[in-house]
Amino acid sequence: MSSKRMFIAFPFHDEVKNKIAQLQSVLRNQMPQGIKWVEKQSFHVTVKFLGDTDQMLIPKITEIMKSVVVDKTPQEIELKELGIFPGKRKPRVLWLGIDGAKDLLQGTYDDLENKLEDLGFAKETKYSGFNPHITLGRIKELPENFFPVFRAHEKSYTTKCQIEALTLYESQFIRNGKSKKVVYQPLAKVHI
Repeated sequence: MSSKRMFIAFPFHDEVKNKIAQLQSVLRNQMPQGIKWVEKQSFHVTVKFLGDTDQMLIPKITEIMKSVVVDKTPQEIELKELGIFPGKRKPRVLWLGIDGAKDLLQGTYDDLENKLEDLGFAKETKYSGFNPHITLGRIKELPENFFPVFRAHEKSYTTKCQIEALTLYESQFIRNGKSKKVVYQPLAKVHI
């Protein structure tokens, strides 16, 4: 069995990624250390993490993705408000929230959870429910000025865009000397 580390996500056009990167750049300039920032080309909304998955399942997963979005139409969302996971006591992830298209987002998540379970993928139990977001950075060591910067920008950003596709990605780890980088390679894309 040859496997790949896979996940299913809603992708963004480059124009939207550039807008998100502008916000991220402001935050990065004010908090240059302690946060591993997500690269611009990696911005997406994860719907389902599959983990190490047999490559032979790619066609079946793609068919499930098609069946999930066949009756859906593209919808507008608004990217706004910063958030943190798991909470303010020990934040580990800085993210940008999503408003709108709740039926599309939640419906896609619910349908994928149910249909992929039939293929042997366990339903999500670690987190309660689906919280669509875009990860901006992973907090390795909390910067001293994190909360003042967070509060200053928490509600300062908003942009609108369309959700138009669902993509199956492979998550690849690429080593470059002592550092490693994560690259997301599209394996299949289904238009809504």
